[in-house]
Amino acid sequence: MRQLQMTVRVKEIRAYDDGTVGHGVTHKVTFLNLSTDGTVQGTLEMTLAIPQLHEALTPGHDYVLTLQPA
Repeated sequence: MRQLQMTVRVKEIRAYDDGTVGHGVTHKVTFLNLSTDGTVQGTLEMTLAIPQLHEALTPGHDYVLTLQPA
């Protein structure tokens, strides 16, 4: 199975209650997709229901995002 890796910079993390009982806080994260020379190639937005997300990601920092088939 093939996987895709990309370097992303966290642009913004927004937390909100999606109104569903038991979900808790949901985070909407906006990433900037960076090329090898650091220029922005595009944006990626993800909605995640991971309570610890604000502890794992920091706006302005770069991360390697790996996507692969489940």
